[in-house]
Amino acid sequence: MELPVVDFTAVYPEVVVTLVGLLVLAVDVFLKPERKTVLAVIALLGLFLALLVTLAYYPLDEVAFSGMVAADSFSQFFKLIFILSAAFSILMSPRYLQIFNINAGEYYELIMFCTLGMMVMVAGNDLVTIYIGLELMAISIYLMAGFQRDNPRSSEASMKYFLLGSFASAILLYGMSFFYGITGKTNLEEIARYLDFTQNMLNTKLITLSLVLMTVAFAFKIAAVPFHMWTPDVYEGAPTPLTAFMSVGPKVAAFAVILRVYMTTFHTLVPDWTQLFWILSVLTMVVGNVIAVAQQNIKRMLAYSSISHAGYLLIGVISAGTATEIKINGLPATSLVSESMMSVMVYLFAYMFMNLGAFAVVIALAKAGNPRELLQDYAGLARRKPFTAMLMTILLLSLLGFPGTFGFIGKFYIFKAAITTGNVTIAVIGVIMSVVAAFYYIRVIVYMYMREPEGEILPEADFASSTMYAVITTTVFTLLFGVAPGFIIAMARYSIEQMLA
Repeated sequence: MELPVVDFTAVYPEVVVTLVGLLVLAVDVFLKPERKTVLAVIALLGLFLALLVTLAYYPLDEVAFSGMVAADSFSQFFKLIFILSAAFSILMSPRYLQIFNINAGEYYELIMFCTLGMMVMVAGNDLVTIYIGLELMAISIYLMAGFQRDNPRSSEASMKYFLLGSFASAILLYGMSFFYGITGKTNLEEIARYLDFTQNMLNTKLITLSLVLMTVAFAFKIAAVPFHMWTPDVYEGAPTPLTAFMSVGPKVAAFAVILRVYMTTFHTLVPDWTQLFWILSVLTMVVGNVIAVAQQNIKRMLAYSSISHAGYLLIGVISAGTATEIKINGLPATSLVSESMMSVMVYLFAYMFMNLGAFAVVIALAKAGNPRELLQDYAGLARRKPFTAMLMTILLLSLLGFPGTFGFIGKFYIFKAAITTGNVTIAVIGVIMSVVAAFYYIRVIVYMYMREPEGEILPEADFASSTMYAVITTTVFTLLFGVAPGFIIAMARYSIEQMLA
C-alpha cells in the first residue's frame, strides 16, 4: 500500500503561521518581561511573510490532502483578511498588555494559532477539516478571553464563551454527523453529488433537521439573533485587542464557510436555508441596532453593532441563494449568484478595517486603572485629541455606511444584490435599520465634538505607541477603498468565479 502524496504547496500560508507561532512560544522563554515587545515584532514579520506567500499562491486552484483541503483563490481571499486582522490586533496590543500587566508570550502565540484555525476552516473541503479548524480557533479564543485573571469580567467572559461555544460546537458536530449518516460522505463535493442524484429518495425531514442544526451553530459563530447573548458580555470582559480580533476573525471565518458549504454543497436545499437566514437576518438587524441605542459602554455598543452587521451580511447570503433559483433563458443566473457572493466578501473586507480601527481607538484612549470605555469618556475628545477624534469619526461614519467610505461600498453592493434578486422587503428593512444605527454612531461623534468633559480639559498626545499606527492604517484603507474599491471587488469576483467554475 502506497502512502498518498502530500503536497504542502496547498498549505504554505498555514505552515508559515504555524512555525511563527511556535517560534514566538520558544523565544518567549528567553526574554525578560521588559523585552516582550520583541515577540510582537516576530509575530508581525511572520504574518507579513504569510501575507506574501498567500498573495504568491493566490491563483492556485487545487485540492490536496485526499480532497480535504481546497487551495483556491476563494480561501486565499479570506486568508488575507485573517492575516491582516491578526497583524492589526498584534499592532494594537503591546501598549494594552503593558498597561494591564498581561503576559505577552502566550497571548501572541494564541493569536497565531487562532489565525491558523480560521485559515484551516476556510480551506476546508471536508466537514472534518472545517470542524478541526473551528475548534482550533475557538479554543484559542476561550483562553485569550480570560487572560486578565484578576478581572472578574474577563473570567466571566471566558467561561460564558467556553460554555456556549462548546454547545454550539456540539450542535454543529451533531448536524454534520447526520449528513454523514445520510450520505456516507464527509467531503463537500461528494455530499453535493449525492444530494443532487438522490434528492427524491432521501428523508427530507432528517436532512432539514441536519441543516437546522448546522445553521444554528454557524448563527452562534456570527452572533446572529437569537444566538447572540454571549456577544456583549464577552466583548466587554475580554481584553480589548482580543475583542477587536474576535469581532472580525471568527465572524469572517463563519461567513466564508457558509458561502462555500451552503452555495456549493447545499445548493439543492436553497429554499430551506434561505428561509432560515431570512428570519435570522431580520431579527439580527432589528435587535442589534435597537439595543445598541441604549448602550453607554463603547465596547458593548460596538458589540451590538457587530451583531447588526451580521444581519446585513446575511442579506447577501440570502440574495446568493435566491439567485440560484432565478432563470434567464432557462439557465441559472450565475452572474447574479456571483454578484451576491461578491457583495458579502467585499463587505467583510470593509468590516475588518472599520471595526478593528474603532476598537484600536478605544485601546489608544485607555489608561492604567481606567479603560475609558464609557460614552462620557469621549466627551470633549476633539479638544484633547483632535487627530484621534477625527479618525474615530471617519471609522464610525464608515460603520454607518456614509458615502466616500469603504462601509458605504459594502452596504451598497449588499442592498443592490438584494434588490436585483427580488429580496426588496429585507433590503428595505436593512435600510431602515441603517437609519436607526445612525443614532448611536453619530451620538459618539456628538460627544467628541459637542459635549464638555467633566473637570479640566488637558491636551494629550495623539500618538499612543503602535496602537495609533493601527488606527491610522485602518482609517487610510477605509478611505482609500471607499473611493477606489475596484481592486478588492475584482479579487472577490475572480475568487467566486474560480470556486463556482
